[in-house]
Amino acid sequence: MAHLLETLNPVQREAACAPPGPLLVLAGAGSGKTRVLTCRILWLMTEGGVPPEAIVGLTFTNKAAEELRGRLGAAAGEAGRRLVLHTFHALGVRILRQWGSAMGLPPTFTILDDDDALDCVRDVMRAAGSTGALPPGEVRRAIGLAKAEGLDPAAYAGSAAGDARAELIAPLYARYERALKAAATLDFDDLIVWPERLLTGHPA
Repeated sequence: MAHLLETLNPVQREAACAPPGPLLVLAGAGSGKTRVLTCRILWLMTEGGVPPEAIVGLTFTNKAAEELRGRLGAAAGEAGRRLVLHTFHALGVRILRQWGSAMGLPPTFTILDDDDALDCVRDVMRAAGSTGALPPGEVRRAIGLAKAEGLDPAAYAGSAAGDARAELIAPLYARYERALKAAATLDFDDLIVWPERLLTGHPA
């Protein structure tokens, strides 16, 4: 651990060795964030007394997650392999595969990529006779924003009154969600939304 801390500058070392608890670190590209995060996790395990299975390391990209996994595996050995290190979406998949059945989601659910989700929106719009009313991409973006704000179709419809565009999208959002459910499918937004609902609604 000591030799790794020697690779950090004073500010980085302050972040890596801060007492356990909330910590916000703001840093730009190329500033050594992954190195600091690696040292932080190692410090929590070795000096903070935190068992590896109680640590979750989250990143925004697969590349960063792989790099973190590699560095911690090399530095911590077997203990490093007991850490949960994922992107936010990959952690969502892991949680839902294991416990999604509590929300009626089969563990064999499939995941739509962005192109497939857009195709699903097009299919929904055709079935609703709404082609030409709005571009499918705009409908897809609106649904994604609604999910990011925690609005299910009913809540979105309730907030749509007086907004002509939202009033067109609301029934399409409901149809889109029904289509996903019928196919036991989630889109990328659901990989954040569903775990949040699961953790909020099912404390066990």
